[in-house]
Amino acid sequence: MSKPENARPPERKIGARIRIKPIYQAEAEALFDKAGFLPIYKELRTDGNISYWFGKDQARLLVVAGVLERLPLHWWAHYATLGGSPTIN
Repeated sequence: MSKPENARPPERKIGARIRIKPIYQAEAEALFDKAGFLPIYKELRTDGNISYWFGKDQARLLVVAGVLERLPLHWWAHYATLGGSPTIN
């Protein structure tokens, strides 16, 4: 996985956050790489989990490409959705 930006982006640019347990970091990053998704920010959280931040333009594409469905539920440290689901046309 290429290195995401070091600076935390403003909230208004964030379309999706995916928080993964640290033991599944390598597998999750390999999945993102294979699908062609690079997060705009990677947060190493104080609780040990990793939060991958994706831009608004990427949020819909994560769903369309099936990336979310390929992340096994037991990899997730936190699973939630905010707002409406992305529109898929």
